[in-house]
Amino acid sequence: EHARFKDWLGKVAPDEAPGQLAMAGWLSAGLFIKGLHSAGVECPTRDAFIANLRATDDWDGNGLLPKPVDQEKAFGKPQPCQYFLRVSDDGSRFEPLDGWTPFCGTKP
Repeated sequence: EHARFKDWLGKVAPDEAPGQLAMAGWLSAGLFIKGLHSAGVECPTRDAFIANLRATDDWDGNGLLPKPVDQEKAFGKPQPCQYFLRVSDDGSRFEPLDGWTPFCGTKP
């Protein structure tokens, strides 16, 4: 799936390096397509789309995610914690920001 993503990005934005936002868009589109297929009708309704997508418990972004996501359990939950790195001043390595303190989502 990484190769498909990289090939697609090379066609639509050849001057762009693959990045986190582009990957998030790719994953969002993939989940949307999964929802359309899951709706199970020729002309899906909003209710069928939502109900059937939330019943999906095995979506892993075609292998891009480390484990399948149960959409019902994930709905309304904050994103898991993320750790951020930066490139060192001399450009030779990645360094953790804030001594590896995670940035964690919060429920609104």
